[in-house]
Amino acid sequence: VAERKMGSLSQPLWCSIGNMWPNFANPLMKDKRVLQAINLSQDRQEFGKIRYGGRYLATTFYPVDTVWGKPSDQVWNVVPGFGTGAKKVAEREQAKQLLADAGYPNGIPDLELLTGYTEGSVEAMQRGLLSVGINARINFQADTEQRWGKGNFVLLDRRLCLALGDPDEVMANYFIPGGPRNLGRYDHRRAGQRHAQ
Repeated sequence: VAERKMGSLSQPLWCSIGNMWPNFANPLMKDKRVLQAINLSQDRQEFGKIRYGGRYLATTFYPVDTVWGKPSDQVWNVVPGFGTGAKKVAEREQAKQLLADAGYPNGIPDLELLTGYTEGSVEAMQRGLLSVGINARINFQADTEQRWGKGNFVLLDRRLCLALGDPDEVMANYFIPGGPRNLGRYDHRRAGQRHAQ
């Protein structure tokens, strides 16, 4: 400023289209084993090809190989749920065991997967859930916004967007109790109430 020069900062501003949000206030989603099984069931490669074509980037909080994202070799076949090939097969077997340990040895017979999107990628989410014994019903609703606003869902296919590109924005909006985009009613104060297995 003193030298009257302007600078710029490049930040990753993005929407991650297609996130499966659990409603943490729902009794089923309070069991950590069920949440882990859902995560392990998903084939991110299949999902990415359908929804993004050749432009898919694995995303934890941020897309891989971006300013705040992890390198891709620290995500694929490393982070649980991001297995490929034989690793994905093993993850799905682990998911079945987690469900059995949680009291669902035959899987979960009926689970609503709420979505407002018409892309075929929600079917990829459904196939992943079915692969471990979770019979997910896709429920397309134009009023998805209202339903998640009221907490009237179990699993929700919803995008995660960032306006500022600041890592703190993810936490403040999506994971702090009362945050404006805390879709799943996540509350760290309840975390100790969940099963620890």
